[in-house]
Order: sequence, then structure tokens, then C-alpha cells
Amino acid sequence: MKTAVMEPYNQFEAVYKRYVSDKYIAADKRLKQRINDVEGEVKREKYEEVKIYFDEYRLSLGVDFVNMDTWGPNITLTVTLKKLKEEAKAYIDRIAGDLALIETQEHMAEILVEYRRSLNVSHAITTVAERHKTMEAEKARLAEMEARKAAEAEVVAKVEAAAPTPLEPPKAVQDDDPMLTLAFRVTGPKSKLKALKKFLDDGGYNYV
Repeated sequence: MKTAVMEPYNQFEAVYKRYVSDKYIAADKRLKQRINDVEGEVKREKYEEVKIYFDEYRLSLGVDFVNMDTWGPNITLTVTLKKLKEEAKAYIDRIAGDLALIETQEHMAEILVEYRRSLNVSHAITTVAERHKTMEAEKARLAEMEARKAAEAEVVAKVEAAAPTPLEPPKAVQDDDPMLTLAFRVTGPKSKLKALKKFLDDGGYNYV
């Protein structure tokens, strides 16, 4: 009973799907694809025209390290070419201004290298300044360490120079120089006799 009741509806649905629904879906897909193609072509034409202006203007200011990909404009169907060109000019003018500022800095070449990486002039200047601050601190630390080593070496040298010279051990008596006794009397001035006595004492002679 249910099958008999649904039969007319099923037949209608099959006909509708074949002659209306399927064709509508196919036509809708074709239409959407066509719209996408047209929109893509409009955006591409805008991109190419803005790119020509962008490249000409940046080269006129000597800005040779950015391009459309670096800028990354938002090109839509509704945005006008006039608006896009204004945005391109503002972008390049900002970079030209940053470059003019960098030229006034002490470490211009280093800052420029950092700036090309980030296109952020504040970050580039700060990064290089911190780098040189760290380098100067390290140089000062090394100089202080060298000065301390030199001072310590000077103290050691002074201590070694002030140390008493060690006494040489007494020389052993040579076997071929035997001890002898020489007896004699000496007559002379008192001063010379004192000098002779001192000589004998200093020389380690035994006498009576």
C-alpha cells in the first residue's frame, strides 16, 4: 500500500532531478567557476598595474630591496587602483624615510643589514646599539683582566727581586789540597797587622 502511494512521488522526483536539479547544479558550478575566473582576472589586472607603479616609484627613490611580495597588498574586487597606488606610495615613502634616518646613525652599515631583514628601523637601531654596548663591555672586561694579570706579575717580580740570595754550600776540601801548618812571625805597623788578622779571619784560617 505504501509503495503504491509513493510511486507517483518517486517518479516525479526522478524526473525533477534529471531535468531540473542536476542541470541546475551543473549550471551553478559553471557559473561559480566563471565568476571566480572573472574575479581572478580583475584582481590580476589590478596587481599588474599596481606593480608597474610600485616598481617605478621605489626605483626612483633608490629603494631596491623590496617588491610586491614584501609589501603584500590586499587586492580585492572593490578596492580601487587609486587606493592601491596611494598605499604603495605610503609604503615606499616610509622605507625611504627609514633609510634617511639610518644614514645619520654611527653604525649605518650594520643597521642597514638589520633593517633589510625586518623593515623595522627602531628594531634595527636598537639591535645594533645593544650589540655594540655588549662588545664594549666585553672589551673593558678583557682589558681589566689583562691589567690585573700585569699587576700580579709585577708584584711577583718585586717579591722575587727582594728575596735574599741563597748561600752557596761550602765547597768540599780537595783531596789534592791537604791541610798544612805554617809557623811564622809577622812584624809591621799596627794597622797592617789588623788588616792581616782580618784577612785570616775572613779566609777561615786557624792561627795562634
